[in-house]
Amino acid sequence: HYFDDASALVLARLRLDGFVSLDAEETGTVTTRPFLPNSGQLFVNANASDGAVRAEILDADTQQPLPGFSAADAITLHGDHLRGQLGWKEQAGLPPDRAVRVRFQLRQAQLYAFWVENEPG
Repeated sequence: HYFDDASALVLARLRLDGFVSLDAEETGTVTTRPFLPNSGQLFVNANASDGAVRAEILDADTQQPLPGFSAADAITLHGDHLRGQLGWKEQAGLPPDRAVRVRFQLRQAQLYAFWVENEPG
C-alpha cells in the first residue's frame, strides 16, 4: 500500500494566559464577582497598544465605586503588558478588609487575566 505522508510539525506560541481574552473593539466593561483583596495591588495581562484599560473598585453589594477608586480617579494603562499594574491617583493599593468587585473599562483592548498581589511578609 502507498500512503501519501502529509505530516507536519507545527509550533504555536501563545502569550501567558493568552488562550482567551475579553475584547473591546470600541469600548466595553466587565465586572468581577465579589472577592476579598486583603489590600495589595491589582495587575492585568492586557493588550491596550491602540487603546486603554482602567479599573474601578466597587462596593460588593451596591456596586457603586468606593471613594478614591472611581474611573475618574483611575490611572489609565496603555500598551501591551503581561504584568501591568493598575492604580488610582490617591490610593496606594486596594482597600483592606472589605469585599469588592472590580469593573474593568476597556477601550480597543484585550484583557487576558487579572490578579491581586499582596506585599510579602
